[in-house]
Amino acid sequence: MINFNKMRKAAIVGMLLATAPSAIMASEIDTIDIRVVLDRSGDAYVQERWNVDVDNSNTEWYLSMKNFGNMVISDFKVFDNDQKYYFSDDTPWDVDRSRDEKAGKCGVHNLEGNDCELCWGVGSSGPHCWTAEYKINGFVKRFEDGCGFNHCFVNHDMSSGPKYTRTTISMADSTPLSAENARIWAFRYNGTCKFVDGKVVAENIEPLTTDNSMVVMCLFPKDAFLSSNVVNDTIGTMKWRALEGSDYLENYTEEDYANGNNVLWKNNEDLDLTFLDILLIIGIFIVGAVACFIGYGLFYLLICAVLYYGSGLLWNVVSLRPLRIYLRRKKLMDGAQSEYFRAVPLNGNLNRAFHILDDNNYKILPKDKDDLYAAYLVRLMCYKAISITSTIEKGKTVNRMKIASGFDWNKVKDENKADLKCMKLMYRILKNASGENLILEKGELRTYLNKNKSDAKSLLKAVEKENKSECTPQEYQEVVGLKNYLNDFLELSRRGVKDVKPLDESGERASESNLPVENGYQKDYSYSDNGDKSLLAENIDKEDNSIPEIENSSVPANYHKDTTSVDASDAKEKRMLDEYEMKMWDEYIVFATLFGMADQVIEDLKEYCPDYFAVSLLGSQLIDESGHVVSDFNSYTGISSVSHSFSSHLSSSSSGRGGHSSFGGGGGHSGGGGGGGGR
Repeated sequence: MINFNKMRKAAIVGMLLATAPSAIMASEIDTIDIRVVLDRSGDAYVQERWNVDVDNSNTEWYLSMKNFGNMVISDFKVFDNDQKYYFSDDTPWDVDRSRDEKAGKCGVHNLEGNDCELCWGVGSSGPHCWTAEYKINGFVKRFEDGCGFNHCFVNHDMSSGPKYTRTTISMADSTPLSAENARIWAFRYNGTCKFVDGKVVAENIEPLTTDNSMVVMCLFPKDAFLSSNVVNDTIGTMKWRALEGSDYLENYTEEDYANGNNVLWKNNEDLDLTFLDILLIIGIFIVGAVACFIGYGLFYLLICAVLYYGSGLLWNVVSLRPLRIYLRRKKLMDGAQSEYFRAVPLNGNLNRAFHILDDNNYKILPKDKDDLYAAYLVRLMCYKAISITSTIEKGKTVNRMKIASGFDWNKVKDENKADLKCMKLMYRILKNASGENLILEKGELRTYLNKNKSDAKSLLKAVEKENKSECTPQEYQEVVGLKNYLNDFLELSRRGVKDVKPLDESGERASESNLPVENGYQKDYSYSDNGDKSLLAENIDKEDNSIPEIENSSVPANYHKDTTSVDASDAKEKRMLDEYEMKMWDEYIVFATLFGMADQVIEDLKEYCPDYFAVSLLGSQLIDESGHVVSDFNSYTGISSVSHSFSSHLSSSSSGRGGHSSFGGGGGHSGGGGGGGGR
């Protein structure tokens, strides 16, 4: 009797076995490394390096080049890992030929218009490393008010998704690309797009699926390229079409939309103006005003302003903002008897100190908050909420940030609300991002922030300016005074105390209270709304009894041990840190990080007081494997990369200055169109 159940099972097993090899042996794409070099005529010279594992079913490998419009592909060639060039088949490529017939050959399969597929024979199954080179004529488009491109470099719907892909864009004449001369965005993958060493580098932080692609948009000034690919439209049209549906728009306001055509110059954050620039501006205006009397002044004035600073800075010039900032700075420093201040300013308020400096700089728009995030991280290190641990990765020792499994915030006393809120948020984000091992691995923070946007937005809101009132002269003098002191303390110690004058008006002996051991920095004074400073009640009794007095608050106590010039070796022998000074220097490094000068301060501290690195918990983490004090504090501890992850994800990427990519958006791109890989 026929057993139909057994026959059915046998048929199912047979079909599974028949289809298994194709599923298991599907071609895999390990890495794609794309290098794009742009010349001034707007043409792109592209090199793509593919590391793949070819299955038995594929006869060829191909790159899909669709949505090319006026762009034209030329000079296509392929060579393998042995530098063996493939024979270029000038006849139309026949996709139906066998594997043997295609082996060692490459060619172009033409589609509609300028669209095409760049093809070459795989030759054999197994691992391969191919390099494909080609030129895209008219790659950079020239618009009415700028130049740029929005191009898909890695396609969706390929035979498989690449595990890792990187696209590097540079200039043929070696002109460095940066936020000063370009804006960048990236779409449709989880990763980053940044300015790195004068190049644009886009790379993923998790493998791409067949649904992902890599689209990169770059915008440049109008005169950056003399491209033959002219578009009769504004560059804003391309930009806003690409940004539609992207994560970047979450940081844009309605005003940004309204001013969308002026996309390149509304974010000149990196252009700073010196006082010499101010004098030059004034000179231009004076000459222009005189010229007005002969009929050409106004025209001359506008031309000079536009040529020298660009149209985006015209309002900054007309409003005389740099001059107003200079006069404000001068007024804030009136009455200060010294440019130095030794005590920790503003009761250690990092938020207030950051925004005081930010409000009084010459830059057009607020600076990014990398340094503020980094300062919070260093203070968390002082609190033992985070630490630095060494791990072995690929045979090399790498420093990673380790997050404490638990932290009692009740131990943090007298912290101002703004700083405390930010540190709590950062600690929670770092702990959640670091996973079970509580070690923050590469890419974990960016991945977490991308998936937990509510946390990212909460932190962005927390670091905004807490106190909206203008700073008082006392506040400004304290912040700038400490910055000046940290910049010069080593030289001051060599010259002796007689070269330093007190900051306070009285010139009398001033005393400082002990730093709270559990906090790590000074909480001596309170400030009224009008900026008046008074000693906290809990410190009044200690003022005369508990603390050794020093001659003035602008000079370290140990300076008074050496009233004549001494050399560095003598200073080392005489200088011993007590607990007060150790905690003071911990906080100095926190503020040095806020000022963007931590590396310099630590380097000077190695000579000024090497004992610090032996007795301080923070200092002990700055000693490398060989027992030497590090000279690259931010990179050694990983603080620079972590703080930049916070800053770039929360702010700068939306402005086109680089940062995290967006899963959505990228519409209107050239290239792409789906497909590619093995077939």
